[in-house]
Amino acid sequence: AIVFDFGNVIFDWNPYNLFGKFFVDRQAIEAFMHEVDFKFWNLLLDMGHPFQEVLAEQTRLFPQYAHIFRAYDEDWWATFGGAIQPTVDILTTLHGAGHSLYALSNWSAEKFAVVRPQYPFLEWFEDIVLSGDLRMAKPDPLIFMAFLQRSGLNAADCLFIDDSAANIQVSSQMGFGTILF
Repeated sequence: AIVFDFGNVIFDWNPYNLFGKFFVDRQAIEAFMHEVDFKFWNLLLDMGHPFQEVLAEQTRLFPQYAHIFRAYDEDWWATFGGAIQPTVDILTTLHGAGHSLYALSNWSAEKFAVVRPQYPFLEWFEDIVLSGDLRMAKPDPLIFMAFLQRSGLNAADCLFIDDSAANIQVSSQMGFGTILF
């Protein structure tokens, strides 16, 4: 079974695209992301916490950025660059050859529900396991275990493709074949 991550493997996702509307350069964006601990609260979103709740808390903590937090929900599409065509070409070949395709991705179920209908190739996946549905995220080994339990697969029978070295390391330690994308 071939197991794909979505973000920056199948879909282009880059929060700098949105935040660039509010700051003059990448250094200013990075300072903002550090100040508001973007990695932490974005992980909460990936783990299924509602956008409204997480961003309301961020607005309470950093009211000077309320407009940016609001945009992260209302203009989330600005972070999304669509499908990465060379990867979709590979998916097309794999699907045509009859390979079992799965997805395991850190993604808000709330936002994925908006994206999914627009990409028919997502129907080729036998299962799509999202952190937002399971309320846990990679690289936590528990999400890999949940994937294996849900799919009925053994780690040794899976090739996992992800752009995160940490996710690759954990999945490799669990017995998955891996490709760092």
